[in-house]
Amino acid sequence: MNVIARPRSGRGDLAALLLLLSPAALHAQQVSVSAGRWFVSSHVSEYRLGIGGMGMGPVRLRYSAQFLEQSGESQAHWYGAGADLILRPLATAQPYLIAGAAVGAGRGRLGGGEEPGIGWWGGVGAELLTLGPVGLQTEVQYTRRTGVGLSGVMFAIKLGSRYGSAVATAAPPPLVLPRANPEDEEAIRLATAARASRAPAAEIVGTALTVMGTPYRWGGTGTDGFDCSGLIQYAYAQHGITLARRSADQAQAGSEVPREIATLLPGDILTFSSEPGGSVQHVGLYVGEGRFIHSARGGVQISELSAADPVGKWWYDRWAGARRVL
Repeated sequence: MNVIARPRSGRGDLAALLLLLSPAALHAQQVSVSAGRWFVSSHVSEYRLGIGGMGMGPVRLRYSAQFLEQSGESQAHWYGAGADLILRPLATAQPYLIAGAAVGAGRGRLGGGEEPGIGWWGGVGAELLTLGPVGLQTEVQYTRRTGVGLSGVMFAIKLGSRYGSAVATAAPPPLVLPRANPEDEEAIRLATAARASRAPAAEIVGTALTVMGTPYRWGGTGTDGFDCSGLIQYAYAQHGITLARRSADQAQAGSEVPREIATLLPGDILTFSSEPGGSVQHVGLYVGEGRFIHSARGGVQISELSAADPVGKWWYDRWAGARRVL
């Protein structure tokens, strides 16, 4: 019986491939590793390094470097690079669909030289365990590699950035808040600008008014986007006054002002709850004449505080109190 020497497995080729991919890996925000077992005889072990994160809505694209090797007397192995298209039918759903393809090369069961080939697969996956943005997933796929004559069902375990991380780690949405009549905003802007040169508090209000229309951005503290407390902190900071970052902490700043519109002055910080009687979740800056400026869904805007006005009543019912820093 002739004995054929077992060739080099191809791990060196895989290492070279990973080196080629390393610039993308350094740039990518999401990396994963996986190990799989093909249910064929003799079994095939498959390993992947995935680089992902690109996507839109429920669809995500993941690139991967792959290496697979058949056990026993077979000399089959394959290595290459490919991409997975992952579809989560619902943003909060744990299961997902997966399909992909790859190009590479390998050696078949009968030995010989390296032959180019393609791979393709499709199946389903599910998240087993999540810890923050990291997830442990399992995937079942039917997969095939041409050039080496391998095909079968593969079961894989993957550790890496969870497929739902974009949903799970996203900022909580801002309150859905009604807006004042846009026609009122220019009148308030002009009225406040006229007072801005006469009082420090009005100057702070004037600063807030200069960023009218800036988009809402959770965690935002600058002119590229504000959240509610970020706007208040920014307006005061431009005049040398440091405030706490969180709305709950700003609700403790300065001194308390009675919850009466007649007692409010421009520059007072108004605090709001998401529901009447609830904890402070939102803040605004009193402009005057029953109006306040704040950052909510729709961006930096002016709203009315009124028990009589249909829109303003929404705010009035959730108005928790006021604080005077100056």
